[in-house]
Amino acid sequence: MKNNQTDKSKKNGKEVLMTLFYDKVKPFFLNNNKRNLKITAIAVAVVFLFGAIHLGVRINSLLKQISPDDGIDFGNKDETWVEETDNFDFDAMHDITNAASLNDLLYKWANNGGEKMYGKNIINVMLFGTDNYSKPGHNDPARSGSRSDTMMLVSLNKTTKKINIVSIMRDSYTYMNIDGQKRFFKINAAYGWGGPGTVVKIIEDNYKIAIDKYVCVDFDTFPDIIDMLGGVTVEVLPHEARYMNCGYGFSISPGEVVVLNGEEALVFSRIRALDADGDVSRTRRQRAVIMAIIKKAQEASASDFNATLDVIFPNIRTNYSKSEILKLGTQALAQGWADYEIVQVTSPAEENRSSATINTHWVWVVDYPAEAHGIQMMLYGTSNIDLEPGRVNPSKYLIPRKPVTTTTTEPEGIDTNDSNKNDETSNSETKKPTIPFIDIIPTIPAKTEATDPAETQAGDTVPDIED
Repeated sequence: MKNNQTDKSKKNGKEVLMTLFYDKVKPFFLNNNKRNLKITAIAVAVVFLFGAIHLGVRINSLLKQISPDDGIDFGNKDETWVEETDNFDFDAMHDITNAASLNDLLYKWANNGGEKMYGKNIINVMLFGTDNYSKPGHNDPARSGSRSDTMMLVSLNKTTKKINIVSIMRDSYTYMNIDGQKRFFKINAAYGWGGPGTVVKIIEDNYKIAIDKYVCVDFDTFPDIIDMLGGVTVEVLPHEARYMNCGYGFSISPGEVVVLNGEEALVFSRIRALDADGDVSRTRRQRAVIMAIIKKAQEASASDFNATLDVIFPNIRTNYSKSEILKLGTQALAQGWADYEIVQVTSPAEENRSSATINTHWVWVVDYPAEAHGIQMMLYGTSNIDLEPGRVNPSKYLIPRKPVTTTTTEPEGIDTNDSNKNDETSNSETKKPTIPFIDIIPTIPAKTEATDPAETQAGDTVPDIED
């Protein structure tokens, strides 16, 4: 029944259209010697003509933007390609066995001419976090004279799909060539004396690795960056929370999952002179904040991420060119760098460092040959450093500035306890008097060749720099 009604409706509609065509449309076009038909045909032709002209102009303008070529383009051949293996075939270098003093050992190791390791699939970048907050009017994040509170070597390995982050302790006692002058001091002083390029050269010479680029970011930008990302989540220990609350008026509760805003995170990463292990916990907090920022950036919306970049880029100094940054960004997206495993370490490692006070400055004495060997193994899976059997720890080169009375036959005057440099020393068998953490002076190295940089011996006056 329903189908019959539908067929009847279609038939009626068709009859109406046919009646309309024969009674109205056909007479309109055929009357007056087909005058109306001719006018309509001309009008349609004109419209079609103008449409065709407009379309032709549009297509022609598009074609002008195309430059014919043979279709061969190797410009992006490295964007997504990763070599299967790197050939780490470097000349071997040997340990220093003929040093006359600690300074002599550091100088000879840095200048032994050993080949620095590098890899086609490994990108090494030094990241500096600088402090200008104590120097009003100074807003250049990489200017000489500012302090590099954070020094991290970020090494990306495309083959292993790992990002290794090496936090370098700012108090590492190091040889440095400052405009031709030989100096021995904390490594973070080199930034103020010679800029980021000087620090990069020092790290290359001591760790025997090639560093591709550097990036400097002013700590003053951290609060804005972190606030734009909605804060960062880190672990805050009870003594750290007390320090921040009492010293800065915050209301932070300790815990494993604590959300800090920009100002709180900045103070957290700057905490100094609070822990018995000194720079070890300081670098731990800085890495925690950096890792939290990376995690938040990965989770951020496109608009929040772009706003963050607007804050970061005006406050960056780097030797990357704009084209190199764009290329890195393309590779990062194509190869999924954001998904790479991140491994964090502190350098020097516990077994390759000992604490001491040299010329009134508390420092880490670093066994650089052993430390460089370990870092090379981490980054490249191999090393070109041959450590001699029975080698001497660099701390053995230290001698007391003044004699110390003791009731035991143990080595005098050198406190190598990393956990607390002011603790009293005792044991169950022999009670010793408290030994103050005295000044240590390295023995003076032998006279150098005339071509060597002028030497600033330990104990001489050095430019002021905050510890």
